[in-house]
Amino acid sequence: MSSAYERQRKLYEALQRTDASLAETLDRAMPDLPEPSSVTRTQDGCITILTGRDTDDSAAAGPFEDEDTRAFYESMPDLRAVVPAVLLGEAATPADTADQNESSVNGQGTPPPEAADSENGDSAPDNTDAADGTAADTEALGGAKTKAAVDALLAQLPKCISRDLCDELSVNFCYLNSKAARKRLTRVLCETHRSNLQLLPFYARIAAILSQVFPDVGAAVLKAQEDEFNFLQAKKDPTLRTLEARLRNARYLGELAKFRLAPFGTIFVMLKCLLDDFVQHNVDTACGLLETAGRFLYRLPETHTRMANMAEVMMKLKNARNLDARQSMLVDSAYYQCNPPQHSALKRKRRPAVQDWMRHLVFVQLGKDDVRKVLRKLRKLAWAENEAYLVRVMLKAVKGRFSQVPQVASLASGLARYHPSIGVAFVDALLEEVRCGLEVPEGGTYQQRVGHMRLLGEMYNFRLVDSRVVFDTLYLLLSFGHETPEEADKLDPPFSYFRIRLTCSLLETCGQFFNKGLAKKRLDRFLTFFQRYLLAKPPLPLDVEFDVQDLLAHLRPSLVRITEYEQAAQAVAAIEASEARSAAAGPAGLGAIEEEESDSDNSEDNSGSDSDAEGRGARDAIEEEDGAVFMTEQDDDDEHVKLLNPVKVDEEVDEDFEKELAALMTDFKLPPSGPFPQASASLEPADTAEGPDAGSTVSFRVMMKRGGRDDRSKAVQLPVNSSVAVNLRAKAEAEELERAEMKRLVLQAHQQDSFDYVPLPKVKQTLLGIGGPQGQSGSPRTASRPPSRGGGAASGFRGSKPASRGRG
Repeated sequence: MSSAYERQRKLYEALQRTDASLAETLDRAMPDLPEPSSVTRTQDGCITILTGRDTDDSAAAGPFEDEDTRAFYESMPDLRAVVPAVLLGEAATPADTADQNESSVNGQGTPPPEAADSENGDSAPDNTDAADGTAADTEALGGAKTKAAVDALLAQLPKCISRDLCDELSVNFCYLNSKAARKRLTRVLCETHRSNLQLLPFYARIAAILSQVFPDVGAAVLKAQEDEFNFLQAKKDPTLRTLEARLRNARYLGELAKFRLAPFGTIFVMLKCLLDDFVQHNVDTACGLLETAGRFLYRLPETHTRMANMAEVMMKLKNARNLDARQSMLVDSAYYQCNPPQHSALKRKRRPAVQDWMRHLVFVQLGKDDVRKVLRKLRKLAWAENEAYLVRVMLKAVKGRFSQVPQVASLASGLARYHPSIGVAFVDALLEEVRCGLEVPEGGTYQQRVGHMRLLGEMYNFRLVDSRVVFDTLYLLLSFGHETPEEADKLDPPFSYFRIRLTCSLLETCGQFFNKGLAKKRLDRFLTFFQRYLLAKPPLPLDVEFDVQDLLAHLRPSLVRITEYEQAAQAVAAIEASEARSAAAGPAGLGAIEEEESDSDNSEDNSGSDSDAEGRGARDAIEEEDGAVFMTEQDDDDEHVKLLNPVKVDEEVDEDFEKELAALMTDFKLPPSGPFPQASASLEPADTAEGPDAGSTVSFRVMMKRGGRDDRSKAVQLPVNSSVAVNLRAKAEAEELERAEMKRLVLQAHQQDSFDYVPLPKVKQTLLGIGGPQGQSGSPRTASRPPSRGGGAASGFRGSKPASRGRG
């Protein structure tokens, strides 16, 4: 069937050439042949009749993708309108021109066909001879000058990298037209270097433009490429020497087919020849031919069906043959470039105007304007409806510029002053993203996860979280997914060092503030665990090792790194054993059960110390550097902002009331707990009416947190015979005896003073300074001195009644 088709195709092409020659001899244009109403193709060994409606939308839309491509391949200058006809060899003789004018004036009809044939037959050779003679005379007269002009023109060919340059060179060549010049031009067009494959479309355009008036140029270029193709196919050289030549030849033929210089049947014959022997370099050549002209032939109505069949055959051969990965990828790329998969148009998500405005403020304006301006605009939102979406937008901002992360944390800190709920929601969302990244460690989210670590560190710098959240996250990075070996291999493989980068990113952001107090101890403890994690991994790459060295040099310059895993494991075991012993000791002998204080509490309560003032000033300096210190309730401008959810501010506490309350609490040996007595931090029994039976319990008030107006306590039920209750009862009895003894001494001194009229100011002041009850004559320094944090917090029972005070 295929041989019969090829035989019929060759007969059809021969008939077309004969008709073209006859039309040129008769000096008439060829008649427009009607478009075929049906197309035949071979499918499953039979012939199927397909109408023109069987083509898809891409074929009906045109053979080219866009207007620029169509103009490059189809819009060409008309050389006959630009160049004089005498230079193109198409000038008519004066006698023929006079005869035609005379016949048109006299109104005579057209001559008979025999006369016309004889007349045209005589005149055509005369015109050709005249043109050749004119060209020969010009070349003979010009000599070396014409040859130099042709050489200069051909030297400009590699510089033709645009449509205008190709058109200009084609027009200039017409002024140097000669048979020898056309041969030289054809030779240069066919000798494209293998490193200049980008010039092939422009060379093919030059050949197509000149083929309008010089058909021998296009025919010579096509014949040279066909001969090269046949030579390379017959040679069957499997080495890489002929691969580049094959690819150049296939692409050149594809460009000529786009300019319609190469018949479509010739392209299909070559493609079929390649598919019949679909091995080695033939695979690359077929893919190159399809990548160049496959889409063009697929979109043409007259070649759409056959091109689709060829592409399907190539895919079947690819699945049947044992091709390597490179060639399989080439076949897939060529097929989908010829027939791309159908995709629905992407629809842009339409959001409400308020959400678009928030995204614009956070993504665009936050990097340009001051944070205060963005904060002022966001405060105008209806907070109840837009708070959740604003949290999502602020988290998405981490995906953008890495330098914008501190500004996002600064914005969250400013909004939390007016809307505390957004601070909690933002921290929760960030910690959830961190945990999700550990549960599903995808490679495409690495940059986003590093941004989350940086954001968490900046949130600590802006006091949205305390050090406990930071250290909990650090320990989570080291321990998550290590419950079982199988889970560890999946979530944290031995050669995965990304968690080390996350740890370094977080500590580089906020680790500089862990340099004193409880935070310093926590960091020292974590660094021991971190070194054990590092030594459990294979040897670190150089970039990761340098990051770790820079981090340790920045946080602990004097730290001596552990070099052996056994030493690190022993250090961790020692820390855990020490903590276990401390926990086993329990609360026995302690005056109070108090939770460890956070860094922010330390910085607020110990504001009088110089070291804490320096640490607080360092963190304030970072906020001032980013322009995000929100210390005033009013802005400097005159813009009025109405708070939809205003923050309730407590009234100022009376100082006299505070002094009297502190004096009263000191007299009863109970530590003051701020302006609200119901937030007491002492441990005391709730009910003493039942009596200390053997099976009864005593209620204590345990302080859970202490600091300013945020005191919190919790009721704890303990048996009467417990060590805590026994110790507190013994301490209460000792204090009662001490108060009774002090009362007796004071009364005795007062009586002696009354009878003898002898003043004893020194003895009285000494006795009062020892710790006696403070009445109206007590020392102001002692009465106004605030108790220490935790000192004296374990006082007696609430029901214990102090002794009567002396008036002296």
